[in-house]
Amino acid sequence: LPEHPSRVFSSASLGKAAFRARGVRPPNIEDGKLLGRVMASFYAGKVECRVVGRGVVDVAVLDFTSQYPSLFCLLRAERFLTAQSIEPHDSTEEVRAFIDSLTADDLLKRETWENPLLWTLCEVEADGEILPVRSPYSMKGDAPTIGWNHVKTEAGVTLPYLLPDVIAAKLLGGNAPKIVRAVSFVPIGKQHLEPISILGTEVGAEDNLILRLSEARIHEKSEKRAGWEARALGLK
Repeated sequence: LPEHPSRVFSSASLGKAAFRARGVRPPNIEDGKLLGRVMASFYAGKVECRVVGRGVVDVAVLDFTSQYPSLFCLLRAERFLTAQSIEPHDSTEEVRAFIDSLTADDLLKRETWENPLLWTLCEVEADGEILPVRSPYSMKGDAPTIGWNHVKTEAGVTLPYLLPDVIAAKLLGGNAPKIVRAVSFVPIGKQHLEPISILGTEVGAEDNLILRLSEARIHEKSEKRAGWEARALGLK
């Protein structure tokens, strides 16, 4: 990657360098206020193994390998990363119906994760539902961190959450918060991208960058050729 070592501050610096080398530019979103609400709704990832009561009711075997990249691919996030622009549209009634009908079994189906509605910002009123909240959780004056709490909003106040967190609230407590408004996002067009090579892995202009690197990492770990550990770590 054409990035000077003095400009590499963390692994995130390398990721950004890869995007620049491909020619990826932030897609245009004209509504600055909406963009601010989207940023406020970002709570990153969460992994949890939950046992209810004293017994295990149901079990599903899941693969946690490369979990973030796997979710990136399941949600088809590449479309947004490489879009020329992103357009919002109101989807309140459609999202309410989707949440009401959604079951735990649906979340084991690939088509559920590929549903365009997953890319929705929800303005919600909460009445005890379990949702992520940024807050200082001690009396020491520590910086705010994220915890999952029973949340109750004041009258007339809404909080922004992306739809996957609203779905999680339904799974955790049996009910989703009241969706006052929902705005879904649609990627428009596609940027012109350049092919790149990372640690011997060729990524074509039409390839899904994250998928390609994830598959290459798994291949390195299975083949175990000379120097594979360093390459696998670098691809991660």
